Amino acid sequence: MAGPAPSSQTPAALSSAELKKAMAALEAGDIAGAAAILDALQRQVQGDPRIYMVAMRVAEAAGRPSEALEAARLAVRTAPHLGAPRMDLAMCLARQNQFEEALGEAARAVRLAAHDIHVVDGAIQVAHRAGALDMAIELLPQAIGLAGPENTEYRRLLAGDLAALGRTDEALALLDQLVGEQPEDPRIRESRARAAQAAGRDAASDWRNLSERFPEDDVYRYHLAVASDEAPRQQPAKVAEAWFDAIAQVYERRSVHEAGYRLPKDIAQWLHAEYPERALNLLDLGCGTGLLGACLGRIDGHLIGVDISAGMIDVASRRGLYQRFHRVDLRDALRDTPEGLYEVVAAIDVFPYVGELADVLADALRLVKPGGQLVFSCERATDDEDDLVLRPSGRYAHRRHDVEALCHVSGADAVEVHDCRLRVEAGKPVGGYWVVARKA
Repeated sequence: MAGPAPSSQTPAALSSAELKKAMAALEAGDIAGAAAILDALQRQVQGDPRIYMVAMRVAEAAGRPSEALEAARLAVRTAPHLGAPRMDLAMCLARQNQFEEALGEAARAVRLAAHDIHVVDGAIQVAHRAGALDMAIELLPQAIGLAGPENTEYRRLLAGDLAALGRTDEALALLDQLVGEQPEDPRIRESRARAAQAAGRDAASDWRNLSERFPEDDVYRYHLAVASDEAPRQQPAKVAEAWFDAIAQVYERRSVHEAGYRLPKDIAQWLHAEYPERALNLLDLGCGTGLLGACLGRIDGHLIGVDISAGMIDVASRRGLYQRFHRVDLRDALRDTPEGLYEVVAAIDVFPYVGELADVLADALRLVKPGGQLVFSCERATDDEDDLVLRPSGRYAHRRHDVEALCHVSGADAVEVHDCRLRVEAGKPVGGYWVVARKA
């Protein structure tokens, strides 16, 4: 009996066709189908790193990070002389917050494929995710050279990184050039406004331009008011959303390890003393990366997280401690939640990004069961300042005695206030306090 006719395709051609099928299945959401194609392909083709590179993506889509990382490492071992597999490994490591190794692999990938724009772009993404702006600034001119001077996005990113590192003169010179070339691009004009504002320079004209072109955008209106020396009483939720999405992956390193932020730990210790059996339902408003949950540990009850930032919720969800999350403005969450559900409602390092607290405190206490507590923190405004002060950091500070009075008006029958240092910023401590408002 004659055997099967030999294929006219080479192994490389065969694998390319099948890999495209696997990627198409993956993009269509058919993870099992993509995995089946890869399994069959691995039995036919040996030593092709692209198979492992696609396998990495399939494993990530299936929620198996350790398998994804192993597939990426196999791709590198199969073709250690190629930059693309090494860049895939770097990006996989970065997505799992293994930043030190990710940055090293990204640098090696660029050395192997210095003229591959996809590799250089990937290294820039890894650097940004890891918060390694110095590395990004080194790579961006290389990307600009490869993509051509008409590419404004890399130049805008370079300007943003320069501004973030305090090199505002360089950043603004580049942004002035970009605005001259693309005066209608709102991202470029917004970048120039932010850089100028961070440098203490006039940004009102750019914010006014954007506000007039996009009158429905409350973020532009807010920034115009700030740049015009007005003090808005509230901050739009999208301001905090954009900020925390951008720093979600490095938030804990910056806040806990670099800025000395320990309030979640202190409040978790207080909760352990208040509820030694850990029998409580807790609503964590502005849960961020879940630091309160991590410090508190498992409780005999529901731990629910609310945050406006998808990036922060993504990090918090990996802890496996929260029953569910709601990605919503906390003001909407408070308004739409039935009353009396929780022994504790917590809002740690959240109200500085809100502003006016009268309605917020009343709604938060409404959700607390009788005898339960609302616990929250504020940055401290001094007695000789206004009741609400918008700091240059973009955060609000509140006077202590005003907040105590608001708690009583909102339904608290007892209020405890604990002074604390919130963080260290630019080498100086940021003063604040945390409050326990007990419901009658």
